[in-house]
Amino acid sequence: MPLDTGRLLVRPYVLAHEEHQRSRSEQRHRQQRERRRVLPLAFDGLDAGTEWIHGVLVGAGR
Repeated sequence: MPLDTGRLLVRPYVLAHEEHQRSRSEQRHRQQRERRRVLPLAFDGLDAGTEWIHGVLVGAGR
């Protein structure tokens, strides 16, 4: 009997784990982009972004 190549032969929990890992990775990249966007503004004295830097509450959030 030939295999149907249109169907995945992987357990659902494996796919859920991979998607969760991908989601966490995307979230970390998004947070890193935000920190990098804010950093040049902080050098100019503008408080334009995140309240947390390296786990420390900073800026107007204090």
